[in-house]
Amino acid sequence: MRELSLVICWLGVLQSVLLSLYFISSSKENYKKLFLAIVLLMIAIRAAKSTLYVFSTFQPIYILNIGFAAHAALAPALYFFVRSLKEGFTFKQRHILQFIPATLLLALCTTLTLEGFWYTGGYTVLLFYTLIYLVLTWKYFSSESRQSLLPEQVKWIGLLLIAFSVFLLSYFTNYVMGWTSYLSGPLLYSILIYGIGFIVLKYNRLFSFEVKRKYQNVNLPKEEMEMYTARIQRAYAEQRIFLNPDFSLSALSKSVNIPVHILSYLFSEHLKKSFIQLTNQYRIEEAKKLLVDPAKKHLSISGIAYEAGFNSLTSFNTAFKKIVKVTPSEFQKMR
Repeated sequence: MRELSLVICWLGVLQSVLLSLYFISSSKENYKKLFLAIVLLMIAIRAAKSTLYVFSTFQPIYILNIGFAAHAALAPALYFFVRSLKEGFTFKQRHILQFIPATLLLALCTTLTLEGFWYTGGYTVLLFYTLIYLVLTWKYFSSESRQSLLPEQVKWIGLLLIAFSVFLLSYFTNYVMGWTSYLSGPLLYSILIYGIGFIVLKYNRLFSFEVKRKYQNVNLPKEEMEMYTARIQRAYAEQRIFLNPDFSLSALSKSVNIPVHILSYLFSEHLKKSFIQLTNQYRIEEAKKLLVDPAKKHLSISGIAYEAGFNSLTSFNTAFKKIVKVTPSEFQKMR
């Protein structure tokens, strides 16, 4: 059984590295593929460290610390992978700051010891640090990123995130809670990664992230575009469909009876706004009315956000300040 576990772990590491190289090879000017490649590579390094720790009698301290550094880099890389799924994402210089902990661990890889650092609180901090990023990742995927994806992409990328989450949480449940064995994460991930590899190869188009390519075969007459556009505008202005917190591109597609790929084309090429931009525009206008409505004085800013269709206060504040140039609280005080 020990030998089988060893083989499974190393096969998982190899498969994760191969998938990482696969995405790196086609990641030019594509943040989504680049961050996914980094996530897969960091998991491979972390799983390799765990495998060596369990099955090898001698592990140089720098090898162990490289594994911990990969663990620290994995969390923000996964977060930025999910953020990059949202249309219009740009990786900025300030985002590099979130990789400072991993960089410091790598720089100190020859000095940090298990007894002197990791077992005296360092490892616990790393696990909670990872947990926080994991919560933010799922929150962002649920509220922002998935709205820019095709329905089938949401399903498969969701499964991908589950596999990554299982791997990361296994270390937390092992060390902090004592619920699982140390190798449970690497073993389960090694099994899942082969399924992921099959999905990536079979459904390659879902992981190409080249949304605009599907527009090449769209050729709508002007009259039809105008008819579809009017239908979209009615759904927003009259049906006020944007007030539903679970509103998505696929939900709009069902409501106006227009295929998702045609909707994407209309937003990009005709309306010159993304689905998120148009939806937030209507939601912010609704929020502005609610903020100055005497009948809504009993509502908090959070309550206003949900009334306007936002499913999180953070996304509301961000969108409001981007469009109105002041925060909701500041806007309310000005009126």
